[in-house]
Amino acid sequence: MQHLKKYWNLYDREKISMAVNPEIPEGAPLHSMNSMYELRHYNGFEHIGHPTSSYRMSIDTIQTLKHGYYASVSYVDALLGGLIAHMKTIGIYENTIIIVFGDHGWKLGELNSWGKMTNYTIDLKVPMIIRYPNQKLRGVKSYAITELIDMFPSLSELAGIPVPDYMQGTSFVPLLEKPDLSWKKATFSQFHRRPKGSADG
Repeated sequence: MQHLKKYWNLYDREKISMAVNPEIPEGAPLHSMNSMYELRHYNGFEHIGHPTSSYRMSIDTIQTLKHGYYASVSYVDALLGGLIAHMKTIGIYENTIIIVFGDHGWKLGELNSWGKMTNYTIDLKVPMIIRYPNQKLRGVKSYAITELIDMFPSLSELAGIPVPDYMQGTSFVPLLEKPDLSWKKATFSQFHRRPKGSADG
C-alpha cells in the first residue's frame, strides 16, 4: 500500500472544502434520500444516522473521507494514463475507441449524505469522456443530455457495427461532431427502495 500513499499526499486536508449544500431540501420526502447504509457497513461508521436525522458528521471525518475519495480518483487517473501509454507502446492507441464513464454520481456530504442512490442531480450526473480514431473535435465539451444506455449504439456506430432494432438508447455520435446540437429534453431515473423495516433500509 506504500505506493498508494503518493496519491494521498497530493492533497492537503486543511484545504479540502465542505459541501456547499450540506442540508437536504426543505420539505423533501423521506424516501427521496438514501439511507447511507453502504457507508454504515464500513468499520467505524456503524453509528451514523439517516440523512434526515439530526446526525452531523464531524469536519475531521468529512475531510478524511473526501481526502480518500480525491486520492482514489487520482489513482484511477494514473492507471488510465498507464493504460493509454501501454496502448501506444504496442501500437493500438490510434485505432482504438476509448470511453471513460461513471455508473453514478456520488455525494460527498451534499444533502447531509454520502454515497449514491437518489434521484437528485448529483447522483445522476456522471462523467463520459470518449476518444476514437479520426476524431475531428477533441477536448470539446457538450452539455447535451445523454444516458448510459446510449453508449452501446454510439460505440456500435463508431465501430461500424449494425445496432439491433430492439436495442434501447440513442447514438450520440452526432453530438461528437456538433456538440451544441439540439438534443434530448429529458431522461428518466428510478432507484429501487428497500422494503420498509429492512435492516439496511
